[in-house]
Amino acid sequence: MKISKEYNPDFVDKLTDDKKRKKIQFICVYSLLAFVSFYMTILNLMTNKGFLTIATFVFFIACMINLGLTLYVPNGMSVAGYVFMVELISLFTYFIISGNPEGFSAIWICMLPFCGMLLYGRRRTIGLCAVMFCIMIFFFRIPYGQQFLRYNYTESFKMRFPVLFITFFLVSYFLETIRKVTNFELNRIRNKYEYLSLHDALTGVLNRHGLRELEMKQKCGDEQTVVMLDIDFFKKVNDTYGHDAGDIVLSEVAKKMESSLNTTICRWGGEEFLAWYPEGLQDRDSLEKLRKEIEGSDITTPDGIIKVTVSMGAATDKGDLLLEKLINRADDCLYDAKRTGRNKVVWEQ
Repeated sequence: MKISKEYNPDFVDKLTDDKKRKKIQFICVYSLLAFVSFYMTILNLMTNKGFLTIATFVFFIACMINLGLTLYVPNGMSVAGYVFMVELISLFTYFIISGNPEGFSAIWICMLPFCGMLLYGRRRTIGLCAVMFCIMIFFFRIPYGQQFLRYNYTESFKMRFPVLFITFFLVSYFLETIRKVTNFELNRIRNKYEYLSLHDALTGVLNRHGLRELEMKQKCGDEQTVVMLDIDFFKKVNDTYGHDAGDIVLSEVAKKMESSLNTTICRWGGEEFLAWYPEGLQDRDSLEKLRKEIEGSDITTPDGIIKVTVSMGAATDKGDLLLEKLINRADDCLYDAKRTGRNKVVWEQ
């Protein structure tokens, strides 16, 4: 039986957020290179490599400083990123010149395209790799540059290694392009379904889940107001004109609520809507204006002009009251409005 593994939502959020993901990548690369350079320093020390030992140890210290800047200094990641470019170019240039041990050090340069794409993206990495490629050509192919080499590279190596570097760069560029396009598409789909999970598909206003999410983020003032609105005799609209016409009526009422009330609107269910004022509703007349506007509107549908009326119930209380309880009180007022004739606004006494 196949067992599916669920990843930690916080970890997924960090990977899908570009800024958080980049910070994780910088930390991982600095940590890995710090470990490798420390290991190579010990190895070089044991094999008496002299200046190469100093070079790898200095790079280890530089990686640790970059790690500290990224972890503990505000905006330190950006500073460390630029410094790291200089460190890499300097170290790899030294590897080319020294050739220690036995020309092996120069092979580490092939890591540059992958590290660059991972940390800096395509544009900066193109520049970084172009600089490194020019340095290689200068030392391997230009007579003036060749006199600085302290290792006798074979002619075959000097011809083939730049080609190998270009190949690593092209593969890295291709993989980064795929990652970027895939990440863009995943974020687009994620945002789409996140929107759909919080909004009513027909009217575009919040649904119940969206209201709950907003409630957790929203700070209330000294008082808050909830208005419950119900379209009068909506079942009759559906029975007479059909559900398509009923959908148009729902959408038009939602639009009028959004334009008139200028606050959070939620489709509570069926033909019921909710308006939430976290700071309280000061202009009570706005509800009566909305009621009259809807009553006087002609809603055009393929099956003819439809006129509807609405009933509203409203309740206001201190901001620290649970929204659920205030909704119940506003709903009671809505019931009173419907029970006493409909097409009216009833405030809680």
